[in-house]
Amino acid sequence: MFFQGQDAYIGYMRLEQHNTSREIEMIDYKTLNGANLFKALDKASSAMGETNDCAVKALAAATENQYPDAHKALKVFGRRNRKGTYFSHMTKPAVKSLGYQLTEVKGHKGVTINRIPSHLDSSKTYLIQTARHILCVKNGQVVDWTAGRRHRVKSVHIVEA
Repeated sequence: MFFQGQDAYIGYMRLEQHNTSREIEMIDYKTLNGANLFKALDKASSAMGETNDCAVKALAAATENQYPDAHKALKVFGRRNRKGTYFSHMTKPAVKSLGYQLTEVKGHKGVTINRIPSHLDSSKTYLIQTARHILCVKNGQVVDWTAGRRHRVKSVHIVEA
């Protein structure tokens, strides 16, 4: 999915914003997972000059969309550049706009990020919320900088097509 003002060519996405040109390497979701996927998303984030974009990275990883596409989807629902999001009226509608559904899974509140993969079905993709953060668990691996940490889970949602 590409939006107006973007040209795609082999392996790269070119963005035209504010009269500057930046190249973002396309993410291959078939070969990357876990920490390597997060590094690729972080690289795309840096290329766009973004910060406070955990929801963008989580959305891109969960839906297998390119980072700029996830960024645009959240922007449509009110996310400003370099600002965080609200799950209920930004992230949730953005997931739906990309053709996915969220189903809340009960019973995981208080579990830490370090332990949450062992509590979930490794064949599914999840969006996990903590107090002030959101991340993706995909194929049983945490796609985030919080992997192995003790942040407490507030809610868990399955992402389904």
